[in-house]
This record gives sequence, structure tokens and C-alpha cells, in this order.
Amino acid sequence: MKILVISDTHNRISAALSAVRRHCPTHIVHLGDMAEDARQIGMAFPGTPVLCVRGNNDFLVRIPYDIVTEIDGMRLFFTHGHKYGVKSGTDTLARHAASLGVQYAFFGHTHSPHDTVAEGVRLLNPSSHGYILLENHKVEVYKY
Repeated sequence: MKILVISDTHNRISAALSAVRRHCPTHIVHLGDMAEDARQIGMAFPGTPVLCVRGNNDFLVRIPYDIVTEIDGMRLFFTHGHKYGVKSGTDTLARHAASLGVQYAFFGHTHSPHDTVAEGVRLLNPSSHGYILLENHKVEVYKY
């Protein structure tokens, strides 16, 4: 299991496509802003499942704001983060993620990398200039 997490691509997907080619993930997650980018990445790699959540700039799309899923025995939470006020801090996000019983909460929106533990949950943001690779319960953060 290898999950590649990206966010806030804003119609710039060439670096994300290169990251997918480099790592050959089993899953790709796009944390919003732009859902259309996630669709295009999925078309480029049709054998790889792509999950996407709705960001504050994703209009006229019918995708969820949040996804909670279990992959390889890990309970994961994916959100763009704007609904939890992450630009002002991650306390609300951490409390919500803890209430869901997840180990990891991935978010975007701030365009800045983030890696902390709060409320017993690891909070991770790949930024708009990088990506996160979660492989065999190990997290690696990369810049494009």
C-alpha cells in the first residue's frame, strides 16, 4: 500500500503527474482545489484509484468535503480544511479527527506544509508545492 497525497494544484498538475510516475502509488488522494485536476490525474493513471475531496474553490462538483476511510489497517481522514478554519489553526480539525477515531488527518487549503500531532492524531498538509507519501505506515514529505 502506497498513498500519494496532493492538494491545491490549481490547474498545475505536471509536478503531481511526475510524482505519480516516480512512486507508482496504489492510491492517489487530492485534497481539493481543483477537483478537475484529480479527474485528469485519474485519466492519466486509470489503474490507480483516485479519491478527491471538495475544496473551497471547487464549485459545481458533487464530491464530499470529507472522506474517512480505512486502507491497510489505517483509519484515515481527508479534507480540504477550510470547513475547519485551518488558516487560523488546527485545533478544530484535530478535535474533529480525534472524534472520528482516525490515526492520520490530511488537509490542504493553507498552501503550507504541516506535520504535527494533536489530540492523538497526526495532522499532515502536503502544501501546494509538494506531496506526501504514506507507505507501510511511514510518512515521507516531498517538495516538487
